[in-house]
Amino acid sequence: MNSRIPPKNAYKQPVGRAAPPSRVKRWLLVGGVLAVVGGGALVGGALVAGSIARGKLQLIAQEANLQLALTDLAVSPQGKIHITGLAFKRADGSTIVAADDATAWISPWKVLLGKRRPERAEVHGFALDARVDDGKPRELLDLYKAARKVFPRKAHTDDNEPKTMSSLAFTLDKGVVTVSVRGKGADYLPNGLKAHDIAAHVDLANGVGDLSAQFDGTVQSKLAAKLVAQPSGPPRLEAKFAPEFRLHMPEGKALPAGIDSVAITGLGFDATDGGAVEDIVLRRGQTEVLRIARVRPDRAGVGVRAEKITFALPEPPRVDAEPAKPAKAKVKPGAPSLPQPPVEQPADHTRTGAPAGRPSKSLGITRSSSTLKTPGSRKKLVTPINRSRKSASPSAGVCCR
Repeated sequence: MNSRIPPKNAYKQPVGRAAPPSRVKRWLLVGGVLAVVGGGALVGGALVAGSIARGKLQLIAQEANLQLALTDLAVSPQGKIHITGLAFKRADGSTIVAADDATAWISPWKVLLGKRRPERAEVHGFALDARVDDGKPRELLDLYKAARKVFPRKAHTDDNEPKTMSSLAFTLDKGVVTVSVRGKGADYLPNGLKAHDIAAHVDLANGVGDLSAQFDGTVQSKLAAKLVAQPSGPPRLEAKFAPEFRLHMPEGKALPAGIDSVAITGLGFDATDGGAVEDIVLRRGQTEVLRIARVRPDRAGVGVRAEKITFALPEPPRVDAEPAKPAKAKVKPGAPSLPQPPVEQPADHTRTGAPAGRPSKSLGITRSSSTLKTPGSRKKLVTPINRSRKSASPSAGVCCR
């Protein structure tokens, strides 16, 4: 027997040991472990992100001296943030900003790169109560400053890097905005202003969007606005009111010509031409006094220009004419009075005899004669008197001797 020939069972594995796994099975095992670990990391990361988001909202409320109400906040591994029952409230319990249901989508990979702006957002059941004190919405300004402090804007370090438009797509429905004015300017909106049934859809990436709302103010009006894409630069905003947005002047503060209300029919804005107002209408009561069409800034210099101006001054109120009274001369106190000419008084000028004490040369001859009163005549009896020689005039044509 040859000792070099190995026995038949020389290469058989010992009984009870498993065969070595193949390379494919090994990679499958590694992939499964990584998937479990990665999935757990994503789930855990979503939970951590939700906790961080809650803390950020709470910090914003503290910075603005407000109270936070939040029903639920959930973050999915795919980057979907869902919030229900969000509200920022005052110390008395009244609400400043609230959203019944809000959803935002943000890329987890962009978050890792430091970009926190969502790509899409939807808000359903939005409410805003703005109180304007002496011309400033102080509560909203404080809330905005607190949000900027918690989420600071990324500094733009590279000046050569082109600025791109935001890619945010935003949808809003069932919105309500209430404005109340106290202090300065309260006379112009004594009952405040309310906009309801607000619906909007904005796509900043494509430069398009639309907005509609119903206003309850001095007069009820409907707002229809839209974004119009421009060949270069940001989109242009165009808004129109139907029929108009009107404000009444406070009592006792009417404009010249008795104008007591100011209204606009539309407005627009873009980065190139600036702001513009479609029509400005000034009225006295229901009478239109002045209409200025298409008011916009003048590109050539400082000021504004308009395409068309029409006006019609109202008629002044009629007053019944009274007979004119003669004007009296005003005499200053202490001034010497001027002599007034004598006024002839009615009297009887019938002479019955020569006056006593007159010289004989100047005495005239008095002849007495009587004239009978003619029947039916109302003339009185007249005694003719001859003039004296001295006072006789040659023009009389008679010489008494």
